[in-house]
Amino acid sequence: MILQESEDSALILAICSYECYKSCEKVKFGDRIEIEAEIMKKNDSNEVTKIWIDTIQKTEKDGQDFAPHSIASMPFCNKPRFIHELSNVDIKKTVLQATILDLKMTVYEGCVHCQHVMKTVSSKAFCPKCKRKIGRDMTFGKMRVMDFSGQLYVNVKTEAMKKILDIFGFADDQWNFSEPRERANYIFQNIMLEIEMESDEWECTDAAEMNWDVHAKYLEKKEEKENRREEEEVQARAE
Repeated sequence: MILQESEDSALILAICSYECYKSCEKVKFGDRIEIEAEIMKKNDSNEVTKIWIDTIQKTEKDGQDFAPHSIASMPFCNKPRFIHELSNVDIKKTVLQATILDLKMTVYEGCVHCQHVMKTVSSKAFCPKCKRKIGRDMTFGKMRVMDFSGQLYVNVKTEAMKKILDIFGFADDQWNFSEPRERANYIFQNIMLEIEMESDEWECTDAAEMNWDVHAKYLEKKEEKENRREEEEVQARAE
């Protein structure tokens, strides 16, 4: 979670322990919480910027007028990655700066869990792939994206698709984005995506407009860390 004590204070990246995960799931944007936590990191001004939440002691519900923290803004809840890094099987969820190459939407009958297409769909039919029991008609999107390191196919469900289309100026009732004359609005455009591994495929769970200033600062820090690590490895070998 991203927390903030007041409007003028620093943003705090909060990591929930396994024991309080269910309590963290119930917290909504704008809620005020009282917590028991451990400080993990401070900035140069000695302000807390990262904590580990042990328990949530109290939650005051007041999330109506607050907007969620953008996935394109720091601090990042999930470490941004490049496409070539996604071959690491330990990465299950991340954010990705990507260029859209193609975007398609299809309606099909299939499993709501693993997106396996089925000829006969009913609430009683078992999916032959994941063995679960729920199937129905689904609107499902597929997006092909790239960065400097490679290309990736990403599944996009309806809610995430609405957000992506909204970014590029398509209203909820204007789903004509696949028409050739409309493709120029999003093909080769850059976007920030949150993706998660589901049933051995990447699925888009959130999207945001690119914040190039934030992304440039992140890449600069990442390069500094990599250079520092390489220098330490060279020194270690020399010793």
